[in-house]
Amino acid sequence: MAALSFLSRMHEQKLFLDRFIDQIASWAATLVEQGTLPFRRIERERDLVTRLGRLRAPMVFWINRDSYMAGGILFFPRPGTSVDYDQASAVSEALGLSSFASWEHDCIQVTRLLDDSFQSKRIWQLEKKDPTPADFNTGLRTLLDSLKMNAVTQAVPPGKLSTSVLLNLCLQTLDDLNAECDDAETAAQSILVLTRLLLALQADALPAGLQPERMDRAIRFHLGNLPADLESLKPLAEEHELPQLHNTKLHNLWHRLRQLLPAMPPGRIAELCRLLLDHFTINKIRLGGMNPAQELLTVNHPGCTEPALRCEIGQTEFLALTALHRHLADLPAIEQRTELWSPKPLPAHSSQLVRLAETKQPSAADRQRFTTLLRQSWPHRRIPLTAAVPTWIWEAIHLLGHLPDGGEWHADIPAKWLLSDDSQPFWEIICEEFTLLHLSLPAAERCLVQLKRGTVATATTLEGELCKERIPWLDLRKQSRRWIWLLLHLPAETFRLCRNGKLIPAGTLTRTEHLQLAIETYLGTSFCLETARLLKMEPVTIGHGSLVSDLIGHDFPFPTEAALQKLQDHLEQKREIPRDEILPILFSGRADQLKPPQANYGWGEGSGTKRASNRELNESLKQLIAENAPDFPEQYLYRFSSDQLKTIQIPPGLRFQEMFFGQILLESEEGTVDVSSQAEAACMLVASAMGLGNLRLPCSGGDCEEVYRRFRQDLHQLRHQLEVTATRQVGDKRKALRIVKSSWSRAALPPWETVLSEETLFSG
Repeated sequence: MAALSFLSRMHEQKLFLDRFIDQIASWAATLVEQGTLPFRRIERERDLVTRLGRLRAPMVFWINRDSYMAGGILFFPRPGTSVDYDQASAVSEALGLSSFASWEHDCIQVTRLLDDSFQSKRIWQLEKKDPTPADFNTGLRTLLDSLKMNAVTQAVPPGKLSTSVLLNLCLQTLDDLNAECDDAETAAQSILVLTRLLLALQADALPAGLQPERMDRAIRFHLGNLPADLESLKPLAEEHELPQLHNTKLHNLWHRLRQLLPAMPPGRIAELCRLLLDHFTINKIRLGGMNPAQELLTVNHPGCTEPALRCEIGQTEFLALTALHRHLADLPAIEQRTELWSPKPLPAHSSQLVRLAETKQPSAADRQRFTTLLRQSWPHRRIPLTAAVPTWIWEAIHLLGHLPDGGEWHADIPAKWLLSDDSQPFWEIICEEFTLLHLSLPAAERCLVQLKRGTVATATTLEGELCKERIPWLDLRKQSRRWIWLLLHLPAETFRLCRNGKLIPAGTLTRTEHLQLAIETYLGTSFCLETARLLKMEPVTIGHGSLVSDLIGHDFPFPTEAALQKLQDHLEQKREIPRDEILPILFSGRADQLKPPQANYGWGEGSGTKRASNRELNESLKQLIAENAPDFPEQYLYRFSSDQLKTIQIPPGLRFQEMFFGQILLESEEGTVDVSSQAEAACMLVASAMGLGNLRLPCSGGDCEEVYRRFRQDLHQLRHQLEVTATRQVGDKRKALRIVKSSWSRAALPPWETVLSEETLFSG
């Protein structure tokens, strides 16, 4: 096999490439252990914060990881691509390096970072037509010798290091501390101690001979009296001493920062504080430096310059970090609190940026206290909040009451408020008192909302994963919240049909009996089915009552009654209409302009159809499997003659052991089997799992791959039929999936994971 085709095949298979990188890392670790190189550790897939955002370094060669001293970095470009020089240079800068190496298609090259350009040099070339592992080992040795020389001759002086080096050094220390102790209180105190450490470094308040023992106590002692704007850094009454391991790591951090900071330009600690705040920012909205994992809320609008009109609410450690940043950057100090529900009112002229994450229900005592304070924020309104309303809704309504006319409210809140009945009072206040400017779902569980106090005739921007559209607020607030949630999940083409009134909520239709044929036809279109999959709904759930009323949630997008009547008239005149003509009849558009949404989503909960018992459902699934289970491999061999087939003996308990350089090693109690074709190996593993003693397969590798592809395609189809049947009868998707998996395991079928991904067959 030629070298280029060999490497091309290696790069085409992600699993193979990962194995190749693992082997390179293993060889490198062995060479490092010999002690002739300055490197002491090899790290794979290192996450870093760079000037371009969060990026990943494929392989880092550390001289001293605890002190954040890297000796080199190695990239592995994907097939048909080259290294992204901007990203590679950003990662190198974040590691404090002036060059990076890349293992290319048939060579290794080292690229040096110059002031405004790059200078690349090829240090190893793959020249053999039939390479062996020893050739790649030789290339690795050449690379390590080059990195060893660069670590000495091209070291970046401390004065030219990027601030992102200091940032990643601090974040590495915090990550190591969190890995040693998962106690949230200790993790929060570590951030507070780090903030005090940065202040002590700025003031040069710690003695040079400070020992690691009780590092946090020494920091508190040597800081002395704090100015008024740094009150949040003072010791807390309930603060406990950090474990000794934490003190040791903080001492290492302090020692390393003392080495780097004196040679850096002034203001680096203030810049480091800003980068730490940006790291703890949610969705690039400045929230006072909050960790997304914490349940916090903040009132802090950058546009408000008067300190008296600004206020921050959050946990002590993040308030301390923001206070230190303002102190070092000569910014005005503002009011800080750790408690939202305080008799002291919030500033009335401040726009707000908040993150609300507490989804638990408040206690009876908290509800009584919240109700009392809500009368202060909403003195002319009584808000009916029940015991089931989560805490974040109480907090949201309380904060909105302090927003003045024209003030803006930027919030990161749980996304389920669009579907929950508990959030109805919150939605009513928004519709009556505010204008919704922007609504988006950046993550599955989170929602970004931008409100403005006062009702104005403006457009609301709805930004989902598939589209970004604007719709008049006065029209949008008349819709249900579930309909808005639905719009956020639709592709642009379907969204525009809803916005133009050609698709309406199914629950708004009244007379349906005389339109039954048109409704059934629409439910069977690929447009309707794909929309249902996208929304995790099952549209074809016809019960004994109205067809439309059986649809989940009554907000499924449906054609208007006039459009359905037009289709009904066509169907009565001509019982069969080509599928590509149905949508133009309904929506008065060309068929090629009405493409169904493309998505690969699972089916959601079922409708109000009659539920079957578990026994009835199991019998139904058993019969469905018996009628549709593929006969592997015989039903796929009909077009092959006997001389085109080969018979393979399958030992019992066959399992995957290893894949390297295209060869797959399978093992059983009887020994090992070396297979060169991935499709053939997959068929053997499946046959062993099904209890087959021998297996007939095509001799041609391409034909074998086609047999396995068609087999997996039929398995996917069977799985889909089982899930649809179970979901329709059970109604709960998770429960239906459990029943399907149970029925699958009792049948003569390959493992369930085979249907999900063939890569699971080749995982150790």
